Formats: sequence, C-alpha cells, structure tokens
Amino acid sequence: MTYSILVALITATTLVLLAERLLLIELFLDRVPLSFNTFTPDPYTSPSLKAHLELLDICLVASSDGSFHSVNRSTGQLLWSTPPTSRPIARTRIGQNHTADETVRETYDIEPQTGQVFVRRGREKQAHSLSISIPELVDMSPFSFSGAEQVIFVGKKESSMVTIELDTGRVETVMDSGEIWNPSQDVAEEKTLSQVHRGEIFITRTNYQISILKRSADHPSVRFVQNLDFVTYGRTRQDDDIQALSTHATGNDNIQVLPGADLLSISAARTSLTRNGLKGLLRRKPRHLWGRQFHNPIVGLFNVVRSPSQHRPFVVSQSLYAV
Repeated sequence: MTYSILVALITATTLVLLAERLLLIELFLDRVPLSFNTFTPDPYTSPSLKAHLELLDICLVASSDGSFHSVNRSTGQLLWSTPPTSRPIARTRIGQNHTADETVRETYDIEPQTGQVFVRRGREKQAHSLSISIPELVDMSPFSFSGAEQVIFVGKKESSMVTIELDTGRVETVMDSGEIWNPSQDVAEEKTLSQVHRGEIFITRTNYQISILKRSADHPSVRFVQNLDFVTYGRTRQDDDIQALSTHATGNDNIQVLPGADLLSISAARTSLTRNGLKGLLRRKPRHLWGRQFHNPIVGLFNVVRSPSQHRPFVVSQSLYAV
C-alpha cells in the first residue's frame, strides 16, 4: 500500500514538472529576439546632427571637492554650483599596521588634477613621482615588486552616472550598480519625460581604488599599508560619437585651466585678408577675455552641445590644459 502511494506521488510530481517545462517552452517560442539597435540607435552619425550641433554658452567645471559649477562662456559669470560631496575626489588612508618608524615609512599621495601618484620616503620633504596614474595602476593590478620588502598593489574601479538639471544645477539622480540615489525626489516637480530629458545632462563618475600591501622577511604576513582613492568625471560612452563630432561646434573662445583652481577664457586667434587687397593672411593675436578662480583645484571641464533633433543636451569632455 505504501509502495503504491509513493509511485502515485512520483507520477504526479513528474506530470507537474512536465507541464511546467512545456509552458516555459511555449513562452520562449513566442519571444521576439531583441535588436541591439533598440538600445543604441544611430542618429548621432547622421549628416543632420553633424551640421546642426550647437555649442551652448555654458561650460561645466568639476572641482576636487566633488562639486560642479556652471559658468557662462561669454562673461565668466558663475551660474550655479552644486554642494561638495562628503569625500574629496583624491584621498589616501594610512593602515593601522603601517610602520610607525618615520625614517623608513613610505607615504603615497595623489595629484588631484592628473591622478599621478607620488611617494615620500621617510622624512623627505620632496615627493617623487612614480610616473603613473591611479587609473593606470588599477588597469595593471594586481601586481607586485620586490626589494627589501614585497609591495603588492590591488585595485578596483566602480562607475556611476550622475544626472544634473542643466538650468539649476540640481542633482537629479546618482545611479550605480548597487543603488539609485535620488536627492531631489521630495522636491521634484511633475514633468513630462520630454521636459525632463530636455534639461538633463549625464556625467559619468568613475571611482578608482588602490590598496597597497607589504610583507618582508621580518614580517612574512601581509599587512595593509595604505588606500588610494581617485575619482574621474567624463561623458557617457553613448555620447562618443558626439565627442567626435564636437569639433564642428566650436566657438570664438578658448577655455583653459591653469594648474590649480583658475579658469581662463582666451579669444581664438583668427586670420583675415591683409590691407591693399593682398592675398596674404594676417593673424590676430589671441587676447584674454575673462578669468575666474575657484576654491578647489579643477579636475574636469566640459562643453555642452545640443542638436535640434535630440531632446537632451550632451556634455563634451575637454582637456584641462588645452581647450
């Protein structure tokens, strides 16, 4: 009797599993394959976009304290600034197990504008460049080198996307792989999707972290020495084509960043015909238009461009020293 009940239960279970499998097969047969074009449309390379890219009269500045600033390109007027973040973009933390002997201790520092790594040995006042940046260290890690003691570098990077309202500087969202932070959720106005897209800009934030570990013959166990954290800002990869086409949207000014916290606008040099109808060219020297100083070093600079065929504006990454 018990055997018959067991066989009946096994048969019933098998039939249920078979029915579930047939249902799954039917569902998958009805699926329509997704096209990658659904997510990556190709309007960016169209001739109309290339011809109609408009450089807006705004440049965005990122500071080492994690804040963003909007500056009028023509006048240098500061339009808005976001609050600084809780952590600076370049910081170091010393491990508790690091040697207390200052004569032999190595301390690593980060240059906030370039991410270059410097090391100071013992009580030396002069820091020595390692001729490598934090992002490069992360790409190379994990690796180690040996001398009197073995030094081990282990790195990682995390990316997130920051959405900022262009007119006000309000941070709408910060999105990463773990969570979505929406600081303006409580004060957000009711807007249509097109209205939201029209005023938003997307900026990527990449956090690089290097952990430095050591061990030696005297201390064979691995000990934590120091952490190095560095953040970079850039455009989204989706806008790579816009970056390539941005040379078609040039203005009459040239924004330059000096080492430190100074932003300068210099008129672009132009050429024109010489007098008396000669066909030679006369080059006009560039001149200084305006300057603005910030409280913290500038670590990112962006132009903003717009196309009539697109809802939202795009940010274009600029070189800090040759814009």
